[in-house]
Amino acid sequence: IVDEFVYGKGYCRHQSDWLTSPGCSVLGVISTIGSTVSLCSMTVLSCIRVSEIGLGGRTIRIPGPITKYSVLKTIALSLVILGASIALALTPLVSVYEDFFVNGMKYSEYSKLFVGLPDKKTHMRVIEQYYGRTRKQKSTTMSWKVLTTLIEEMFYFEEGSPGLDRKKVGFYGNHGVCLFKYFVRDDDPQLPFVVASLAFNFFCFTIIAVSYIVINIVSTRNLPSRNNAAIKKRNRKMQRKISIIIATDFLCWIPFIVVCILHKLSVIDASPWYAIFSIIILPINSVFNPILYDSALSNILERHVTRAKSAVGHTYSRLASTFSSSQLLRPPQVEQPLAPAAPNSPKKKLTA
Repeated sequence: IVDEFVYGKGYCRHQSDWLTSPGCSVLGVISTIGSTVSLCSMTVLSCIRVSEIGLGGRTIRIPGPITKYSVLKTIALSLVILGASIALALTPLVSVYEDFFVNGMKYSEYSKLFVGLPDKKTHMRVIEQYYGRTRKQKSTTMSWKVLTTLIEEMFYFEEGSPGLDRKKVGFYGNHGVCLFKYFVRDDDPQLPFVVASLAFNFFCFTIIAVSYIVINIVSTRNLPSRNNAAIKKRNRKMQRKISIIIATDFLCWIPFIVVCILHKLSVIDASPWYAIFSIIILPINSVFNPILYDSALSNILERHVTRAKSAVGHTYSRLASTFSSSQLLRPPQVEQPLAPAAPNSPKKKLTA
């Protein structure tokens, strides 16, 4: 998208401009808000359903009766989830925390000293060569504010000069897709933030899985003893939905968390897989969750699937019937025996 619509076919030349642009940060914020809202909503909904079971409710359908209190409660929960998601997504962009989330700087083309997107280590090496008094200080202990001040003192700018024109490479600018930076190493300053986020995701998955396992056990145990086909059919449908919910959450998050851990431990280099996980695998969970959790959407989808199956079956039956009819109407092909050759008759003699 960036290559075709923003920079045309010159994205490679403008990659640093894109990674440091506000558009890249906006994409990262929107993506993080969407995934966090989806995960938190599904977790809260699972807890509500378990509480209904625990309180002796006869139904696990959510929402229940619509009242003024239930509407206000729903609005309050939605606002809390949305506010927490926005706060989580915007935290890496707060300038106070730049020492934890800024991965580098982009300088103007007039600065020949810094090429590309130099990080703190590169800045420290330049400062050590110029000042010669920070050799024993680690690059992680010096703030970006101090680094930029020391760098500015190294240059003299004429009036009207653009100067160094620095731009920060933020948390979402670690890749061209501008999404949450899940793959980190031990030397990344955002390691605690990413580990806490992954731990929160795993905690939410555990809550969802345990909640629906409890719902499945309780609903199966409370089935009436008499043989009721409708109840058995509804129970099988619910068990199938619960299995799909747990399976989709497991397949989306657990392998991803394992890959993040292996990358952090330097067992594998998962950087080439970043776009695949962030664009394809993780969003699948956010797409499936509303369909699986909402009864109306799942019923609509089920009706469409049933109609599609019926249409395919009807088409197959018509084709099979047409084929069999054509076979019956076709006259049998009987091979005609070859007529035996006539014997050579004796030639009559002509008399004078």
